[in-house]
Amino acid sequence: MGLFFFPLFLKVEIKRTIPRGAGGSKDFKTKKIFVGGIPTTVNEDEFRDFFSQFGEVKEHQIMRDHATSRSRGFGFITFETEQAVDDLLVKGNKLEMAGSQ
Repeated sequence: MGLFFFPLFLKVEIKRTIPRGAGGSKDFKTKKIFVGGIPTTVNEDEFRDFFSQFGEVKEHQIMRDHATSRSRGFGFITFETEQAVDDLLVKGNKLEMAGSQ
């Protein structure tokens, strides 16, 4: 018997990043989002590629444990424009991201 991989769709949570002291979250414009619930099987390239469908990605980072380099399950995406963030958040704060099992 061979080993089979089936796509697994997990919901990741997205939020607009807001500096401390900034106004209400709905009115604040930003190019950066927080992404929580990232599957540990997702690497940096897959992370960037997934969010590239919503706009041009300027920077991306999955946060890692300093000692083990394992994913901490969250990260950040910075888009080229604020409009990409606005358009993405119109869809809600949960997205299905494919991983592998």
